[in-house]
Amino acid sequence: NGRYVLVNRKSGKVMEVNQGITTNGTAICQRTYKSATHQQWNVTPVDSRIGGDYSYFTLAAGHNAKVPDVLNFSLDNGGRIIEWDDTKSVNQQWYLDYAEDGWFYIRNRNSAKCMEVASPYTTDGAIIQQGAKGTATATSTSQQWRFIPVNVKVEFVAPTAPSNLTATANAESVRLDWNASPETDVAGYSVFRAETAGGTYNTIARNVKSTSFVDNTVTTGGEHFYKIKAVDSCLNRSAYSNE
Repeated sequence: NGRYVLVNRKSGKVMEVNQGITTNGTAICQRTYKSATHQQWNVTPVDSRIGGDYSYFTLAAGHNAKVPDVLNFSLDNGGRIIEWDDTKSVNQQWYLDYAEDGWFYIRNRNSAKCMEVASPYTTDGAIIQQGAKGTATATSTSQQWRFIPVNVKVEFVAPTAPSNLTATANAESVRLDWNASPETDVAGYSVFRAETAGGTYNTIARNVKSTSFVDNTVTTGGEHFYKIKAVDSCLNRSAYSNE
């Protein structure tokens, strides 16, 4: 529920209303980010009167409040996505399907197909259409998007990993302390835990703002292993800290 820049994983370019044109039917495409309002999107949960399911969102262009619309309610791969007046139609509503590492598939409520950049995938002006999940001609990363707040510089450089992680065992908790990642755009830390050294790590906390965390979900006995990652404002994640 805010204003975001939508960045494509394959191209690093952003979704826009082509050249900021305000006419219904204008193509939705990608272009290098220039901080223009027609490259910014107000992401809002659908009104409770539209079924009451807050899984769905509208994406309204920052310059004219028109929305991405699948042309003629198409169910086909390659169906065009255009801008149109917000009529609250199901072909103008979208849900987010998490891919990994801060990237999402943006899927249409009507067709269940994903927004994707059409070939040529990395050029300015390449159109955005819909396609079945994971079946984009070049790679499914052309169907993956990251939502970056408009007041954040768009970049893809991961922060430095936190260091010197230590764990202090207490009766029914473990306190973790670490040295901060030095970058100024670090937004928080994610905490991971495994039951064996080098084992499968699961996330137990996100967006930790300090350089310490108390895991109070452990019980007496057994061993627990921890790692930390730094996450910046663009959702880039560092490598793991020491275990």
